Amino acid sequence: MVNATLSKLFFAGALFIACPLLAAPPAGDLGSRSDLVCADQDPQQTNINEVTFSGTGAEYIEFKTLTVTDFSGWQVCYVANNVDPDVCADFATGSGSFKAFPPAGGETLTTLTQDPDKYIVYYFGSPNPNSTYGEVILLDDSGEVVDYIKYCKDTDAAQCETYWSAASGSCMDTVVEHGNSSLKSIGRVEPDGTGDWSENPDKTEGGTNEPTASSIAYFVISHSGTGVTCEAEPVTITAYDAGDNPVIPPAGTGITVTTTPAVDDISGSTAFDGSSASLTLWLTETTATAAVDIDVTDGTATDIDGDAAKDPALAFVDAALRFYADGSASSIGTQIAGKASDIAPGAQTLTLRAVQTNADTGACEARVTGTQTVQLAFSCEDPGTCKTDDGVSISGTPIADNPAAGISDYSAVSLTFDANGSAAFTLNYSDAGQIALHARLALGATATHPATTLTGSSNVFTVKPAGLCVESLDTNADCPSGDASCSAFVPAAIDFNLTVRAVGWESLGESDSDFCSGNSVTPNFQLAGIAIDQNLIAPAGGGSRHAWRHRLRHERCRQRQPHPDPVDFRGRCL
Repeated sequence: MVNATLSKLFFAGALFIACPLLAAPPAGDLGSRSDLVCADQDPQQTNINEVTFSGTGAEYIEFKTLTVTDFSGWQVCYVANNVDPDVCADFATGSGSFKAFPPAGGETLTTLTQDPDKYIVYYFGSPNPNSTYGEVILLDDSGEVVDYIKYCKDTDAAQCETYWSAASGSCMDTVVEHGNSSLKSIGRVEPDGTGDWSENPDKTEGGTNEPTASSIAYFVISHSGTGVTCEAEPVTITAYDAGDNPVIPPAGTGITVTTTPAVDDISGSTAFDGSSASLTLWLTETTATAAVDIDVTDGTATDIDGDAAKDPALAFVDAALRFYADGSASSIGTQIAGKASDIAPGAQTLTLRAVQTNADTGACEARVTGTQTVQLAFSCEDPGTCKTDDGVSISGTPIADNPAAGISDYSAVSLTFDANGSAAFTLNYSDAGQIALHARLALGATATHPATTLTGSSNVFTVKPAGLCVESLDTNADCPSGDASCSAFVPAAIDFNLTVRAVGWESLGESDSDFCSGNSVTPNFQLAGIAIDQNLIAPAGGGSRHAWRHRLRHERCRQRQPHPDPVDFRGRCL
């Protein structure tokens, strides 16, 4: 994908003057010449589309076919640093150095006549250009110039002197002057084959240089709902496609984030890293604010204003209950169903803090200490309803479940708050899905504080199954010994019943059949398109899974059509 623009691009027009045809040069060395002839192509058959000189990966010259092109007798020549030797390669005799795309990965150019919209890639031999300036020329079977590109640094006149030139005509007037001293790649863009040249640091070997249309349809904003005025509040931005699925933006995709009213500070990277559909920013506001509207855009896609679920308002208050994981606010990580949060793998130290902003210093301090009875609840966010009653326990005490649509049921849990206002707890959820925790604490009036109710919610976090149990409950399905001593199950090619169920954690180190030995089911788990494959246990010399699949297909086809070979060459039943 092209993501930069050249500082200069020159196309000098001139009247075409006919000259005597030149004989096609031999593959090898064209030599420095100023008598080259422009090919009279109407329409243009093929153009140079991309040149990659050096760096990691393949180094190549790419061509884009615009019409049907017969490359018989055609050559590509290139020179680096305007000095001998220049190198020419014949499309026919150098077929091992040329590939045609598509298909993906390319195929050796054995067919010299190619259809339109093909990418032909020539891989450099020796010498390799490895240069920030030089020239590439494409010659047809008459030795005439089909296309030409000169690239050089705009601040170096010597670099921009030409090695080759035409006796007349404008076919060799394309000069790309760039300001990048380390530039090693250029390409045409919008459209391929005929568009202007641009700096092209992202190699697109055998493919388009045109920017890929963004698959981002909108952004979803998520946070705990309430931040405190003494510390930053994490806010997660997630990209979604038109099918309402999270989508990973290309690395470097940037967003602009603003708020109404404006907060004091927004920190963190606003560029996606290419590995996640989400990024997290930190918002700071030192004045209590009832509702902050957060707006996100990448220049095209935006958040969905007015959607309380996908664009919730964020409040900032002077005192609240805050959930922490390993000392970081609103950052409870992925949990495993049935496993306590303080047990590996993925162990975290979870705390609930009653915090307030010091009116003099603005720092966070404890709002309460000692043992308190806190009202706690959890909500099932995705799926939006719970299938396991009171499935979350906090330090061994079950708490009330609620749908995502609203939190109304709480359970009393005794927690002890230290001098910093923090109370440690453990979490265990017996089911799977995305959930959030909620807390409230009613406080009476004191000499220094009016009566109030502190509230707070955690981030939405994922609880995943410990594993999948795959088994058949049919008679004789189990074969513990894994050899011929087991009772026969079913004949080959006969269907049998297979069950897949998601289960919770029992102990560290479980795998495979361990998940079928009494582990509780996680009914809220959802996953479409689970891939199932087989692994041959015995005999050791048995066929591959591909042969197994072929034999199975063959037998099923035979049942439908009595025939010695009931499967055609595509593997379909006759």
